[in-house]
Amino acid sequence: MSLGLFNSKTLNNATVEVGKRGIHVVAAAGNDAENTCLTTPASAPNVIAVGATDAKTDVIADFSNIGKCVNIFAPGIEITAAGNESPTDLVTFTGTSQASPHVAGTIALIIASSGNRSPDQMKKFLDNLSTKNVVK
Repeated sequence: MSLGLFNSKTLNNATVEVGKRGIHVVAAAGNDAENTCLTTPASAPNVIAVGATDAKTDVIADFSNIGKCVNIFAPGIEITAAGNESPTDLVTFTGTSQASPHVAGTIALIIASSGNRSPDQMKKFLDNLSTKNVVK
């Protein structure tokens, strides 16, 4: 999910219900250099909230939301993706909305290679898989 609202209880509750049905929810942490726990849906307890780093320096991006509700970081600065102007169009964006697809893709690879897990188990699996003490 690439959206963020100021602490919407309704959207967080809906996100929890989706998780109860076994659907993995990965959300951008937000780009306000604020506490992620104040934003929705990244603050929902079953969400995997993704903050952004600079892949060249392993530093948390100065715009990335932070705090205990961020579960994992991924590259989010100058990320090249497919554009929509032509079949070969490329665009470059920066933000936690560019970081969260890295994690969603990792979840897809995990499911393809070793099977699905519950959202809580997947969150723990990602945490165990992640490289520790690299992000500055």
